[in-house]
Amino acid sequence: ALARVRESNAAIATVARLCVEGFADWCLVEWADDAGPPLRAVACAMPARERDLRPLIADMRRRFSLRGVDEAVAGGDAIVVGDVVPEVAQALAWDDAGAAVLRALSTTSLLLVPVEAHGKAYGAITLARCAGVRGFCDDDVAPARECARQLSMAIDVGRSIEKAENAAHARERLLAIVAHDMRTPLNTIALTGAQLERTAPTSAVATAAHSIAKNVKRLERLVRDLLDFSSIDAGRLHVELARDTVADILESFL
Repeated sequence: ALARVRESNAAIATVARLCVEGFADWCLVEWADDAGPPLRAVACAMPARERDLRPLIADMRRRFSLRGVDEAVAGGDAIVVGDVVPEVAQALAWDDAGAAVLRALSTTSLLLVPVEAHGKAYGAITLARCAGVRGFCDDDVAPARECARQLSMAIDVGRSIEKAENAAHARERLLAIVAHDMRTPLNTIALTGAQLERTAPTSAVATAAHSIAKNVKRLERLVRDLLDFSSIDAGRLHVELARDTVADILESFL
């Protein structure tokens, strides 16, 4: 599913949903880097209870929603909490409101796994199990880390594609500006050359004026080629069919 995701928000939402389908009662996925504001997504095995998770992601004043997540990201290691007793819930949360969310969802076990990119942790996946379900153990860390790795790759690829597309758009705009700026003086030269050719007092002047006109056409062709390359990158190349003679083609190179 992640292979088809290109936007970071969609990627973290997809991971949250897949983790709940796989081995958690609820999941919180967070990502915070220098590219923009923190990204957060939640999913719950019981969709009706997702509203109970919303307070965890509503407060954007902190980089991450839980103190435990911040510790996992800072340390770069997974944190397994086999039994979330009230004292542990209080320690994992930033405040009473966060601890109340954990209690409201009957959270009994947590697994916090950092999400790394280029050797640095930028986020985490928080997996939770509720009352009546086996708590997390060290054996659950490996599959959770694989989810984190897939998320990191999806975000990295999405950001790379976005940068490439932005660069292509910028190049396309630059080529359009350059082509426009080149056409303005070329039009002036072409008009002056045509007038000179019509009113040439001698054959030498007429020949020179004809040479100017021919080179102006060549430059205009180069401008069109610039725009053609831009259109090829954008996937919008239009081919124009036109009749021409071999003699005219050969003459254009002489």
